Amino acid sequence: MLNVLDFVFPVLLGIAVMVNVVMAVVLWKGQICPGQRRRLIKQGRGLTVLWLSTLATGAVSLENSVLVFLVAVAGIAYEFSRHQPVRARNALFASAIVGVFAFIAALFVLPAKAVMVVSLLTSGAAVTHTLMVSARCRLQAFYRLLPATGLLGILAACTEAVRSALNVNLINAVSAQYATAGALLMLAAAFVIWIWPEFSKEKPGLGRMAVVSTICVISNLFNGAINIGYWI
Repeated sequence: MLNVLDFVFPVLLGIAVMVNVVMAVVLWKGQICPGQRRRLIKQGRGLTVLWLSTLATGAVSLENSVLVFLVAVAGIAYEFSRHQPVRARNALFASAIVGVFAFIAALFVLPAKAVMVVSLLTSGAAVTHTLMVSARCRLQAFYRLLPATGLLGILAACTEAVRSALNVNLINAVSAQYATAGALLMLAAAFVIWIWPEFSKEKPGLGRMAVVSTICVISNLFNGAINIGYWI
């Protein structure tokens, strides 16, 4: 019997790893002022919640050693939520390393590999962008790089959709194809909303990015349900 959390866990894992890695890079190498650094460090509470949610879904749906990595990541990420810049930076960097190992381990263990990769590149990038906007970071290079990462995720999702369509049983082909097309259209709509400020010369707003993140997460969850056969 399929567990609904079987496709929630890969999505949350992809998001958590992307957020963790990018925030670690920004704190270690980003040219940001002390005010931006403090605001970014405050986002550590959100990262802690994200890792603990990933751990909770994994504990229910998994029975393998990937949880060992996630426990370590959740514990280290919690230290990041404390308002001490040096400790936060070191904890976040260590958490990012363990998170990458957890992601790699999950790729070997879980069947929904494509879902994790697509979630990492789309929802992960969108949520990271949202947190950076919330922290009022002025790193324009990341504001251009993250949407580009999202585009790579959409291309990966399209590739996986084609591969899945070729392997789907003819009885379920129509249902699966319509569901997959809906998930891809949601990602495409999110991307248009995401990059619109670049064309209109506007600053990316927090509300806009929250909408983009929500659409990406819903699309990834939808795609995950299709991928593991929950939909059909």
